[in-house]
Amino acid sequence: MIKKLSSLFLVLCMCTALHATIQPQLEQSDRLYNSRDTIGNLEQALNILNAALSKANTPDEKHDCYWRIAQASHAVEDYTDKTKKEKLALLTKGIEAGVEAERIKPDNITGIYWHGIVIGKEAELKGIMKSLKSVKPIRKKMEKILSLDPDYARAYFVLSRLFRKAPKMISIGNPKQSLIYINKALSYDSNESLYLLEKAEVLIKLKKHKDAIPVLNTLISLPYNPIYFKDTVLKNQKEGQALLNKVQH
Repeated sequence: MIKKLSSLFLVLCMCTALHATIQPQLEQSDRLYNSRDTIGNLEQALNILNAALSKANTPDEKHDCYWRIAQASHAVEDYTDKTKKEKLALLTKGIEAGVEAERIKPDNITGIYWHGIVIGKEAELKGIMKSLKSVKPIRKKMEKILSLDPDYARAYFVLSRLFRKAPKMISIGNPKQSLIYINKALSYDSNESLYLLEKAEVLIKLKKHKDAIPVLNTLISLPYNPIYFKDTVLKNQKEGQALLNKVQH
């Protein structure tokens, strides 16, 4: 009888282990990522995600880990105090995670988006030549996202940045096209600080300084809204103020 009970207990334990989910770890990593401006939180989020990945049993669970690793990795430049070499190593792992996320779910917008973003962040940290090589894959990813969901505002924002920052002669640089994209993004969310700053930068590149001034004033005067990441908004407002000072003098 005791042997039978022991065997039953062992079977129950095995079933519990097989059906255990990594959801609590994912939720914890989300909380840490959403407070990444606190020193150490981003690295802790990445550690938790890597641990969760080792326990992931299903394609869905693995995908949920991979896109989050790509997402968290994109922020290492701003929210860790690691060396450039260490940051690049983390960005490389983020890109690898993005590849895996897309392999598991080729048409999942979240995975595609963060894969594209982490590619861009690595390119920016490596320098101009790497940035140029990243333009085509990022553009393709954003265009694929829009083919899946034409209302995905953040993809229009990324395309605006690509067309604004890329050189005209040797790449896709076209600030007029940037303006079309960023206006589209703003049509979905007129209070997103990233979009307002981008539009101002596009207008300045087009030498439309007078048009940029009201956009910058709107950005600088944005009230706090908890749906946006506060640290990003504050940084955007600081950049906006610097641009406003520049165009007014």
